[in-house]
Amino acid sequence: MKRFPAGGARHLWELGAEACACTAAREYLREALRHPRLNRDLRPVFTRALDVVDEQLEALADGTVCLSAAERDLLRNRTQQERFQDACALTFLNRLLHFRDSYSVSSCVPDAQAVHGTYGPLPWWNIIVRTEEEAEAARAALSEGVLSLGFERDPGHASRLLLICRKPRTASLGMRAHFVFDLDNPAHACELLLIAKRSGVPIDIYAESHNEQDEWDIESTHLGTLYAPIGPELASLVTGVATESLTRSLPGARDHDHDEHEGIKPLAEALRRLAPAKINHFCSGRHITASSYRDLEGGVVALSADPPVELSRFSRGIKKGRQSGGSRETSTRTPLPPPRTTGFVHVQRNPAFPDLLKIGYSDRLAEDRAKDLYGTSVPFPYEVLSRAISSRPEDVERAVHRLLTAQRVNADREFFRVTLETVIEAIRHCQGETTGITTWEPIPASIACVRATESSCP
Repeated sequence: MKRFPAGGARHLWELGAEACACTAAREYLREALRHPRLNRDLRPVFTRALDVVDEQLEALADGTVCLSAAERDLLRNRTQQERFQDACALTFLNRLLHFRDSYSVSSCVPDAQAVHGTYGPLPWWNIIVRTEEEAEAARAALSEGVLSLGFERDPGHASRLLLICRKPRTASLGMRAHFVFDLDNPAHACELLLIAKRSGVPIDIYAESHNEQDEWDIESTHLGTLYAPIGPELASLVTGVATESLTRSLPGARDHDHDEHEGIKPLAEALRRLAPAKINHFCSGRHITASSYRDLEGGVVALSADPPVELSRFSRGIKKGRQSGGSRETSTRTPLPPPRTTGFVHVQRNPAFPDLLKIGYSDRLAEDRAKDLYGTSVPFPYEVLSRAISSRPEDVERAVHRLLTAQRVNADREFFRVTLETVIEAIRHCQGETTGITTWEPIPASIACVRATESSCP
């Protein structure tokens, strides 16, 4: 509140109110001018009034140029889908007040190691380490100040999304934690919408120990708080996943305009039926809302098998004492560059290290690139597992690398410890964000035959 006092947003309130009033007036005047029964003497007056309104809207547009990206995002017109997302987030935030009131009677999550949730209106997570090795890895993550955030799909459950936090192994142990989101749970889907609107997620790290004389006496030490940045690719992906989930669970709600103060009533009712939960045995912890936590506990593991790497190239990490680098642009879609040669974004694997996938791009066929990579440095040739054609293969490849940075084993190499299904989803998503092509449909056989016949004609 000290950094953002209420009076500090007065200019946005005035600009927004003026823009809304002018937009409504323009629509009214245009509709009036199209009306056949409009008095002929009033037509010049309405026309002049419309010119004045248009001039005012142009002046407002010029006045917003100096605003920050976040301020402009607050003032721009929302699409129907964005209004639905905002209404879902508002409904969830209103419900959080009831979650907080019910803390005294809610149940705890004693066995969880990685719990996602919210602290007030903010996504705020917990990582609990229990072994000496995990505690050593956690302290190293805090001292190095780097924790990248990525995603994976749960291969055994199509309705689950995993968000991955990882500190690569350096001279000290690495650490990997995963947080499980149930896409059938409206609270989890709404939390994903909140996550996408933030530049990152704070994560409290605790070291837990049990009293030897009383196993129910749990002692917890707050080691510190890390900040996991959220890139535009991940923000766009979780927004799409959450929106699709909420659209399924709330039939018809996406196509309606909802009262900004009431939110979405069916969603509020679904949230009301959820049983709240919290982590209640931490001495200095923040209250965490973790709805429907059963069988969805996250996990933490210390990483010691990989060789040490340098952190300087892991661009998503934030060094200790360094700020996050400002607000994210409002649009995650990269402007289209001039046309270029079509290429392929490909996924390859070498039998010498079967748990790693190589994600790259080439202007030639992926199989030709695989032959080039087969040299004295590897004992076996590469296998091409997947390839996607793109008009901007290099940009798509870079976006995929950013999206999967938490699973990257070395910032100077294109190898990732991730499932093939996750990589294919990441490539499709980044292809849509980078090129604007979001769907691929086969050409019907009849049309393909006609085109083949036409191309063979002299």
